[in-house]
Amino acid sequence: MSTEQAPGFAGWFQELRSGMSYRLWEQGGHEQRPGDVALYEMPPDTADTIARLTQEREALRIAFAASPSLEPCKRALEHWTRRVDDLTAALAAATAREGALREDAARWRPEVEKFADLMEARLRANDHKDGWQECAPNWLLMRMIGEAGELLDEMDPGPRAASAFYAAGRMLGAACAELNQYGKHLECKATPERLRNEAADVANFAMMLVDRYGGLSAAIDAARKGSPT
Repeated sequence: MSTEQAPGFAGWFQELRSGMSYRLWEQGGHEQRPGDVALYEMPPDTADTIARLTQEREALRIAFAASPSLEPCKRALEHWTRRVDDLTAALAAATAREGALREDAARWRPEVEKFADLMEARLRANDHKDGWQECAPNWLLMRMIGEAGELLDEMDPGPRAASAFYAAGRMLGAACAELNQYGKHLECKATPERLRNEAADVANFAMMLVDRYGGLSAAIDAARKGSPT
């Protein structure tokens, strides 16, 4: 079994624009920022070790080919071959992890990521309650509409929009009262794809509204500076 050290996590880095023939990297904080990739550092002598073992392996292969009776050479050759293969595999795995993290970092907009963090935080704050899997669909829809009404109340738009917000609140309240009269098995004719797309739209517009009023900018700035929110 190989005793070579595995690649160590070097931290989060962001590539800088450069006209040089080599690549420049700026080290980030403890948390991943948008565009950051994870870099791994091999033990200092890994490249030299791979080169030396490769040379030794070739020398043993030549010696064994010249004299097939050299059984110790064959065993040594197999030993060094395994060590070189282990080191090469570790280096390839570190490179693959870097590529996967680079691709994953590009998947999320910072606003979506922070809004998802807020959603998870709100769920965890209510972990002492029963899960939504135990809730009737009509109750979940009623609560979603009720939360929209609470959002209107929190916005408190002032006298100019008060009548519009009041009318919207009454409409949402009436919808909640109506849904409360339904049985537990609320009919839904939408396909799963349409249902999840429209639900994602609801969540996206909620995120956009929060972001436009500055509710996400502080969290994003803190994440880019490497501090928790």
